[in-house]
Amino acid sequence: MNLSIYWQENKRLLEIALPLIAANLVQSSSGFIGTLLLASLGTDALAASGLVASLYFALVVVFWGMLSGIAVLISQAHGANQPDKISSLMRQGMFFTGLISIPMMLILWLVPGLLSYSVSDTTILNLATQYMHAMIWIIVPGSCLVLVEQLLIGLQRSSIVMLLSLMSVPLEIIASYVLMFGKWGFPKYGVQGLGYGLAFAYASVSVIAVVYISWQNDIKSYRIFNQLPRLEWQSLREIFRIGWPIGAMYGVEVSLFATLALCMGKLGSIALDAHQIVMQFMALEITVAFALMQATSISVGYAIGRKDFGNLTAIGHVGMLQAFSIALVVGVIYCLFPNWLVGLDIRYDQANSQAILALTSKLLVIVALFQIVESVRIVAMGALRGMKDTRFAMLNSLLCFWGIGFSLSYLFGFILDYKAVGLWLGLTLGLCCGALILVMRYQRLAKNYRQDLEPITE
Repeated sequence: MNLSIYWQENKRLLEIALPLIAANLVQSSSGFIGTLLLASLGTDALAASGLVASLYFALVVVFWGMLSGIAVLISQAHGANQPDKISSLMRQGMFFTGLISIPMMLILWLVPGLLSYSVSDTTILNLATQYMHAMIWIIVPGSCLVLVEQLLIGLQRSSIVMLLSLMSVPLEIIASYVLMFGKWGFPKYGVQGLGYGLAFAYASVSVIAVVYISWQNDIKSYRIFNQLPRLEWQSLREIFRIGWPIGAMYGVEVSLFATLALCMGKLGSIALDAHQIVMQFMALEITVAFALMQATSISVGYAIGRKDFGNLTAIGHVGMLQAFSIALVVGVIYCLFPNWLVGLDIRYDQANSQAILALTSKLLVIVALFQIVESVRIVAMGALRGMKDTRFAMLNSLLCFWGIGFSLSYLFGFILDYKAVGLWLGLTLGLCCGALILVMRYQRLAKNYRQDLEPITE
């Protein structure tokens, strides 16, 4: 093992990952503040937002996840010094963004009609419908911003992505506040104002990003906007081939956690409360893992584009080790300070607080292990994505989440009657299998590259 190579890759990966971590954490604060604004409109508005947010999140995770493959393709073209291919990929990315925006907007328009079959409260249903229809305005500017970010990530300009997030979040908060409550002479839109505010912020930041791309010396040489885009089926097919398994994989994972929440609901309010608390903390740490995944993915793609196959193993190992280390530190905090963490969400004088604390403390120990394994699995998945091996990762998610994880969760949670602890334990064991398979897969493909063999991608 050449330690100098590992140290060099460690520094390079951190340079890319740290701005992405900051961007993800800053962006996650927007949803938190948005919830506070909605809460000030009343409990009906908050309940309606809960319905909309879960459906909207699932939608954008699947469809915008399909755009993630563009960063990989750009990183490989960047490493191979193929500026014309980068221009082609971005133009086809514009077509692809338009194609996925149409069904996204259609779904947001039609879903409120389906909610009427499960929501009996007409006030909440009307508010949810207004909110959902306002969110339609987010899709086009949001999709454009995601596409531009894929270009910047692929070119290893993650610091610019961080700056875009730092600009976006204040705009989102201010615009949403003004439009929700009718400030500065604007109409009072209520729950709709949040959707309109987000759309305004995304559109504004997208324009800024396009101006930056058009005027920044290094990037404008790619001549992305110098001609009207025309269909190039080969590039478009490649974007779809790599992107659809990523979107499907996110859909698999989101659906599993939605099902897990329903299972917790069957176990009662205490189990559901404890589950929501641990999900809140886990989601924050997994945000860091996803940033490391993006950094590892584009680092692998760039190395492949340069035909620097000798460092592939080191890049993957460093990314996984960084994810493991951060998750381990956070996991230790979970185990040592459960009372303090739970106290951020509940008051100890409220009903059932001691029961919630006792169960949450147990779950945090399991979740500590869960997020260590999941962080390694996510980064291994990103390393494979850098090799354009996305279908295997999607099948791995299907196997470890639904095939093994959910089966063991049901066994431990309901049949063996370990309840909430059993549900989380089963899922954790499933992810252990998935992480091991992905790490072995990456090791194998990296070895094939080193031997100058064709990698196995089917």
